[in-house]
Amino acid sequence: METDSFTHIAVMQAEAIAALDVQTDPGRVYVDGTGGGGTHSRLILDRLDPSSRLIIIDRDIDAIEHLNRRFAGIDNVTIINDVFFNFDDIMDRCGVDRVDGCLLDLGLSTHQILSDRGFSFRRADRLDMRMSADGDLSAYEVVNSYSFEELKRVFYEYGEERFAPQIAREIVRRRQEKPIERTDELSSLVEDVIPAKFKRNRNAATAVFQSIRIEVNGELSELPDALNAMVKRLRVNGTLAVITFHSLEAAVTKRTLSQYTSAKCTCPREFPRCVCGAKRIAKFTNRSLAPTEAEIHENPASRSARIWSIRKIEEI
Repeated sequence: METDSFTHIAVMQAEAIAALDVQTDPGRVYVDGTGGGGTHSRLILDRLDPSSRLIIIDRDIDAIEHLNRRFAGIDNVTIINDVFFNFDDIMDRCGVDRVDGCLLDLGLSTHQILSDRGFSFRRADRLDMRMSADGDLSAYEVVNSYSFEELKRVFYEYGEERFAPQIAREIVRRRQEKPIERTDELSSLVEDVIPAKFKRNRNAATAVFQSIRIEVNGELSELPDALNAMVKRLRVNGTLAVITFHSLEAAVTKRTLSQYTSAKCTCPREFPRCVCGAKRIAKFTNRSLAPTEAEIHENPASRSARIWSIRKIEEI
């Protein structure tokens, strides 16, 4: 049996599929926007009527090749090599106007972590961090060409790193001697900068690697538009479920989805009645659902995972 090295770290899978609330009657359309090894896709497909359709999206060509093998010969599965940020365009290309559910798992796959692309600070790999091999920007360019101010912004904004100025300054200093090329070089640099008393319960490089990965892949800047597109494409009673893994993803997801779950009138106060058409078009079915203590004990990687899900109740 083939080992599934592409599978997302097994975090809250049952909860995520429950949140998606897959409908078993004919003619449904579901989207797994982060296919990875196909674990979530398989669970969705097992619940679908044969006349329904599953669209699987992944930006990683290695994952696409794996997905094509795993779902070979299954007529109601469509596999797309693209990033879910391009959701509207992908749906148009697939000839789909409305969907019944979308699932996003924003975590890394084990394949990505174990690859030589530099996602892990525990390995000595090239600085890359591109989720798609044809991406224009790599971690090497960020580390070796961004200015002090740009590096500081990335570490503050995407890593919430309190020592961002010190780390950025040391990167600029060291790369003047020679380029910083490997993950272990960068990890060691960060370890040298951060005082020992602030390293408790975490690897010092965690926030820096996270922030560079987000910058390279545009993970936060494009997320709101993608979520908006998904909500608009949902049929009434359709669901959107998102698994987040850090506070920044969670904040963006919560803020974006909340605009659909509350009706905030924007009319001037002097207007005698509402004319802006504000209405609540969705409701939260899960708001920051956390893993159980048992799951955290079994799988420490799940500690920061949260599930956010909404059901559409009115058409936009």
